[in-house]
Formats: sequence, structure tokens, C-alpha cells
Amino acid sequence: MDDAAGYFRKMIDEKLRPNLAVNNKLVDGLVKVGKVDEAKSFFNLMVKKIKMDSASYEFVFKPLCDVGKLDEVCKMVRDMLDDGSVDLNEDVQEIIKDGLRKEGREEALEKLIEQKECEKEAAKRREAEEAEKTKASARAAVASLLPSKLFGNKEDEEESTVSSRSADVSSNEVQPGRGDATA
Repeated sequence: MDDAAGYFRKMIDEKLRPNLAVNNKLVDGLVKVGKVDEAKSFFNLMVKKIKMDSASYEFVFKPLCDVGKLDEVCKMVRDMLDDGSVDLNEDVQEIIKDGLRKEGREEALEKLIEQKECEKEAAKRREAEEAEKTKASARAAVASLLPSKLFGNKEDEEESTVSSRSADVSSNEVQPGRGDATA
């Protein structure tokens, strides 16, 4: 197993990208020989480099729960939920709940999931409010560029009517060499 871990590190040092299957095999192998912390280190290294799946998280969560590293599991779940690229499916949840149950912390996962959902909802509301502010700002900018009679401003409409009457009178006045005026 040490040879595999060394080879894996060399792949990373050489800027090669091990795939998910290689990662899962290595993590699983390290866990089987009791090297849970090293397995977690590899997982943390690779979670930034390749797209993990639920099985990848199971390979790490189960042994961490078994050795009582529940705070680390909860932090990883928080990161997983923040990222949103991997579903926290029922199998993964059950592994975590079993570990938490052993320490009398059954509600910790539910609270974490609920907190993350509230944070996401708040972010959506803020995003919608910002979009509304942007729309209102755009409307105001457009309104300042367009004639106000399009928006029903009566004062400007009256001024516009007076201006157009003046223009009509001016066009009907005598023009040199044209004859009589019809004013």
C-alpha cells in the first residue's frame, strides 16, 4: 500500500491527473490497512482536482465515522453541500447518521443540512433583490433617455403640444418668394 501511495503522490507531483477510480482504490486500500488519516489526506488533495461522486465520499466517511472523527466528517459534509456538485444521497446520509448516533449527535446532520438550505435560500433572495435593483436602475436609465410623454408626464406633454403648435405656425408663415401666408 505504501508503494501505491508513493506512486499516487508521484503522479500528482508530475502534474498527472489520476482518475476517480484510482483515487477510490487508493483511499479504500489505505483505509483497509488502517491509515484513515492518510486516506483522508489523499481525498482532500484530490477533491480539488477531480469530480468526486457519492461513492468517493462513502470511502472516506465510513472509516472517519468508525474512528470517531465526526467533526471532520461534518466539515466535509458542509464543504460538500457548499460545492453542490455531489448529492448527499441516502446511503451517505445513513453512514453519517450511524456515526453521529454512536455519540448521541443524531440531529447534527439534519441541522447542518437545514442550515445549508437556509443559507442557499437567503442567497437566492439576495440574488433576486439584486436583480430587481438592476432592473429598476436600467428602467430609470432608459426613462431618462426617452421622451417623457411616453411615460404619461402631462407637464411635458403640454409643453410638447405648445412647441408643436409654434412649429406649425412658423411653417405657415410667408417664406421669401412664395407668396401669401395663410396664418
